[in-house]
Amino acid sequence: MAAKKKTAKKTAKKAAPKKVAAPKKAAAKKAVAAPKAAKKKRAEQPTSGQSGPPLELIRDKLNEKESRVVSVLAGDANPVPINALATNCFADQPASKANSWVRNSLRRLARAKWVEKVGKGTYRLSENGRAQYESMPEAASSPA
Repeated sequence: MAAKKKTAKKTAKKAAPKKVAAPKKAAAKKAVAAPKAAKKKRAEQPTSGQSGPPLELIRDKLNEKESRVVSVLAGDANPVPINALATNCFADQPASKANSWVRNSLRRLARAKWVEKVGKGTYRLSENGRAQYESMPEAASSPA
């Protein structure tokens, strides 16, 4: 008879509904993690790229790559696409590297208001940039 009692207890335990505690714990963790950090305010401007704060960039602070880009843009009154700038400025470099150098140069020049973006991937020298370019000495303004 003792054997029957043990088997009856085992089946009773199996038939009893189990408590589901795991989802409650997960829900509690989600409730704790729900408050997220506040989104960035629009007043917080990025510090790099074209949309950063304006730069005071004078002609003496232009690096060699930026000088080449400015000289090519000064030679053409029409907007120039990035790939055309890359082939004109850095013909001795692979296209991917030349495009990267032009894009990086344009970022800083756009923040300094030397160039203006006309359309997607097309730029031209701004009035401010043209005035500063014309005041550059000939040795610095000629493309290398």
